Amino acid sequence: FVLEGLYQESLKGGAMPTLSKLVKGGAVTWSASGVNPALRLPTMASVVTGMPVEKHGITWNFFELSRGYPRAPSLFDYLDLSGGRDSAIFYMDESLYQLARPEPYTDYQLCGALRPECTSGKLVAYIQQYFQKAASGHGYGHAILALPHLLVVHLPEAGRAGVAHGWSSKAYRDGLRAVDTAIHSVLDLFKQYKLSDRTTVVVTALSGKGINPGADTPATDAPVVPWIASGVGIKP
Repeated sequence: FVLEGLYQESLKGGAMPTLSKLVKGGAVTWSASGVNPALRLPTMASVVTGMPVEKHGITWNFFELSRGYPRAPSLFDYLDLSGGRDSAIFYMDESLYQLARPEPYTDYQLCGALRPECTSGKLVAYIQQYFQKAASGHGYGHAILALPHLLVVHLPEAGRAGVAHGWSSKAYRDGLRAVDTAIHSVLDLFKQYKLSDRTTVVVTALSGKGINPGADTPATDAPVVPWIASGVGIKP
C-alpha cells in the first residue's frame, strides 16, 4: 500500500485500527527518507524502481505521452524475469500513467482525481472485481491469468484532504478512516482467497504531514515517511 499524508500522529485517535494492528504486529520506522523532488510521480517512480530520482530520471509531475515510459527496470520486470510472476497495480492519479509501461504479466488500473467518483472505496471495488476475474481461470485484461504475486495499491485520499483542509481537520480524519477501511477490505480479500499465510504487507507513503506531492513546485527537502512491514517473514 502506498499512501499519502501519513505520519506517526495519524494513528492517534483511533482513525486507523487496521494500520495500527499492522504496526503492532510488524516492523516499522516513521523516519524513512523520501526522495527529492518530493513530488508524486518522481517518488512513485523511486518506489517501483528502487532508484533515486537522479538514476531513474523522472523529475516532472504530470503524465506526458511524448516522454515515454521509464527505461529503468522495475519490480515488475524482475517478477517477469523470475518466471512470469503476475502483478497488478491500482493507481489513483492520472500522472502515474507515466509508469504504466506495458508488461506481459502486469495489469494496470487507474482511477484518477479528475474523476469525482474516484475514491478509496471505488478502487477497492476494482480490486475485488480483479481478484474475482483473475481467479476464474479465464484471465483478466490483456494477459493476467492468475492472482497477482505483487499487488500495489495507491491510496492518496487522506493526504489530499490534509493539503486541502488542514492536518487537524475533520476531512483529514475522514480520509484516514477511508484509507484504513480500504486496507482492511483488501486484506480481507487476501483472507478470502487464502493468501494471507504467504503474504507480506508493506505500507509506505509518498509524503508525510504538510507536503503536497501533487504540487507543481516541490518541497525543498525530502520528506520523512513511514515504512511498515507486517506478515510472513517479518518479526515484530
